[in-house]
Amino acid sequence: MANIGTNVKQGKVYQLVTQYSSDWDLMFENAHQYNEDGSMIYKDLYTLQRVFKNALEAATKVHRIVLEDPGYEDED
Repeated sequence: MANIGTNVKQGKVYQLVTQYSSDWDLMFENAHQYNEDGSMIYKDLYTLQRVFKNALEAATKVHRIVLEDPGYEDED
């Protein structure tokens, strides 16, 4: 979470929503890896992850942001 907080405090802007989401995913992975299975933090991780995912999905729908490359291929 330090990366996210530092970026916000320094006024850095993410160029892509996926970059912002990737920082959160890294934080979730680290929390999962470095906290004891069954601890309060470990349990809260899943709740926070779900809240973040739902908020991100809602925001991208409202602002019509596409998170993934639609996979268009060049036609020859």
